[in-house]
Amino acid sequence: MERAKEANRNEFGRKKRKSDNGEAMKMRNEKRKEKEDKNISGNLRFYVSSENDKVEIFDMIDRAKLLLSERVSLVSNAMILREVFQFYLSNNGGAPDQQNEGETESFKPYLRSPRDNCMEDICLISESSLKNLVAGISDHGLHCKERVEIDSFDTFGHVQKLTLKCKDMHTIKIDTSSRLPGGKFLVNLGVLHGIYSSGLRYAQYERFAKYAGIGVIPESAFHEVQDMFCDVTDDAVKESVSDALDDEVGTTVLECDNVDDYKGITIVSDARHGWRKNSRFSDIISLGYRTNKVVGYAVVSHGDDPCSQRHELHGVKKLYEGLSEKGANVHIHGHDRNVSINNYLKTQYPEVTNANDTWHATKNVAKELKKVCSGPQYQHGKTWHGELSDKSASIKTHTYYAIKNCDGSPDKLRANLDNIIPHYQNIHSKCAAESRCRTDPNYIPSKVILTDKVAIKLLDGAVKNLQIYKTPADYCSCIDTHYVECFNNACLIHVYHDKRIVYSDKEYKRRTAMAILDWNENIDRDYTSITYTEDARNPRRKTGKKHLKPKTGHYCANLLSRILDILYANQ
Repeated sequence: MERAKEANRNEFGRKKRKSDNGEAMKMRNEKRKEKEDKNISGNLRFYVSSENDKVEIFDMIDRAKLLLSERVSLVSNAMILREVFQFYLSNNGGAPDQQNEGETESFKPYLRSPRDNCMEDICLISESSLKNLVAGISDHGLHCKERVEIDSFDTFGHVQKLTLKCKDMHTIKIDTSSRLPGGKFLVNLGVLHGIYSSGLRYAQYERFAKYAGIGVIPESAFHEVQDMFCDVTDDAVKESVSDALDDEVGTTVLECDNVDDYKGITIVSDARHGWRKNSRFSDIISLGYRTNKVVGYAVVSHGDDPCSQRHELHGVKKLYEGLSEKGANVHIHGHDRNVSINNYLKTQYPEVTNANDTWHATKNVAKELKKVCSGPQYQHGKTWHGELSDKSASIKTHTYYAIKNCDGSPDKLRANLDNIIPHYQNIHSKCAAESRCRTDPNYIPSKVILTDKVAIKLLDGAVKNLQIYKTPADYCSCIDTHYVECFNNACLIHVYHDKRIVYSDKEYKRRTAMAILDWNENIDRDYTSITYTEDARNPRRKTGKKHLKPKTGHYCANLLSRILDILYANQ
């Protein structure tokens, strides 16, 4: 009978009861859950390079568990992790400091800084001095079992002279910097080199070092090495400019179809005044047009000419003297239409093509044309006309085209400007053969076609009143000088020269030389990407913004190497 019941239960299951459903079942399940342990699980993953490494880690965990109990199964993973972490933190500064008075501090690979010690002294240490310190402590441990501790220290700039002692009164004296010939500290010289190379003034450095708590090199030591830095910078910039001139000549010769076609290099120059008003110093920089490197420079002061307005002409004379000494001929000279330079080149160097800057030539075109393109309603048809309201920007573009395509002929430049009015009258017989208005049979003018005689007369007078139209000989050979303008902005204004600061003669020339070294090394460096953005203020801009690679500072390392050569040569 019992066997039959058991077989029936195994086949069909236990007979259902009333307590298997409803509230009774819910209450029974809740009581069971209350008896269960409410443990919270946590997952910890790790990644290794091979299966053997994983087995090795698990084996280490099991061995650590056996140190806590007889069997591995009696120690949970949470227990072993807690024990391991507590042991590590208590021995490496992670636990609260329970050191008794008189006990020496133990080594901690990860040293936490207590709140009370956050204002402690900071110093710089050279690699060789750190190795020497470790060697000194190791040598002491060979013959003495007592620990050494810092007894005293003296600060010299960013260097500290340490005195270490043990209980047996053994003494170790060591500096945190190695010494150079003459007794100077290498660390302090490195900091001074950084100050001079970065363009910082001593007052700026002093505030930074003081508030950082790293020590301050006295101003006397700063000025003591100034002459040496000025001399090595002057030698380095002369070599850099000479190499840049050779590159410019070589590049120009290679571009010629025949060596006999070489007539000289093309340069662009500009002047930058050291002050905003009545400047004492002015920098006149000359860049090679093909390499964009500085091939000549001159620093003009009140000692050369008391009138700052004549500094650019004086500097250009120095540039030509320097280029002639090096045997370099100038074929084309571009500048921002300085009248005195125009006259100087015509009288002294008639073989040089005088080329004014394109941007300076056209910067006032839109301003002049605005007078006939817009105005009050009561002056409509008198001083301005509605048919011209959409042509200001496009006429400026037309002047750029006229300059670029005049083949150096003043007459052709004027003819190109005279063609502005027929073009907007939809008469294209004199337009360039490759222009879209002549090549596209479906061409439709994008601007309002000129039909009113008053509008034509106003535009004709505005065009003929442009400086380009009046003196076409000054603009028929225009070239872009934006690179030399960029030199003034990037290297002089933002880094090395401040128009509010008065520098000595030597320091001003040194800063100009540093700017040239920086420029010649980093100009036209590679870029990582280009970002194209739409700007409502410049809707016609098509070029993107290049994201340049970081600058290099090999010229700074070269200067430090020259200084070290001088120090070791005089030992």
